[in-house]
Amino acid sequence: MLEKYKNDTSEYGTINLPWHNFYEFEVQNGVEEAEEISVELEAILPFDSSICSRFYATYFLQSFSLPGPVILYMLKNANDLVLRKLFSSCKYFFVKKPIPICYRLQTGLETRFNNEMLTIENSANPNLFLKNAYVTGSIDLHLLEANTSFISSLISRLYFCKAKYIKIRYQQLSFDELKFFIQHGGVINLDINCKIKDADGDYIDLEKIMTCLPNIQFFFMNGIKVNKNTGHALSNMKFNAKLSWFEISGICGQPFNSNEFLKYCIANKAESLTLSFYFDKEFDADFVENFKEILSDYTESNYNENVSFDLFQF
Repeated sequence: MLEKYKNDTSEYGTINLPWHNFYEFEVQNGVEEAEEISVELEAILPFDSSICSRFYATYFLQSFSLPGPVILYMLKNANDLVLRKLFSSCKYFFVKKPIPICYRLQTGLETRFNNEMLTIENSANPNLFLKNAYVTGSIDLHLLEANTSFISSLISRLYFCKAKYIKIRYQQLSFDELKFFIQHGGVINLDINCKIKDADGDYIDLEKIMTCLPNIQFFFMNGIKVNKNTGHALSNMKFNAKLSWFEISGICGQPFNSNEFLKYCIANKAESLTLSFYFDKEFDADFVENFKEILSDYTESNYNENVSFDLFQF
């Protein structure tokens, strides 16, 4: 490379070099920098608005052995973290994939958007302020009992949900609508004071909900169904996190294996565990009493394990 540079210098001549410590064939020839030439335009041409449309129709980024240009492949498959970086680097990416990131979705006295936190009032119309949003952090929706279908209308305006902290009050949700919020498997805190029912109007079996919650640490749900297989199903599930709070109310259905249920609780408990069970008044009273005795015997004989419980039937 040095020899080629030397030969080219001999052939084409030298230029004004800005550095020091020249090679022997480099000289500072004293050529002054060219004066800046300014040209006054006689007329300014009008802006051609078709330039933008031609840009989007004819752009070309890269060509690799991947399904489409690499950057668009990345954009198509990006999670919320990658989307944040792409959106902040260039507005073009948001044009191609207009998915606003919402870290926290909550209810309040007025509808406003602050950074990535969206606050909505109970009477708000989701169609006016929300479209294709990606909820990533938490959901805290305390809605009026008169507006029980608000969440159902909201889901159609969301792109995806991977919130870890979810609290919803006074809504009528189907199991499919609940799964939209929890099926990503990353939920840590789930507080649902709603009646969750399937297409036939029945409450959902507890184990069906728990299969979507491998990382759950705090669990509360009102209106839940159990069956004879619930205890065994839960004790055979694998969970990544440890429980510190487990509360279910409005329990209906059939008696389950109490020992297997307790086995599940103890195998997945954190340093301390609070258990609360509120059975429907029509539930088998003999089972409820027996389950209470089993829990009481365990907590009394294992006092140092920091397990406490409440159990009522009404």
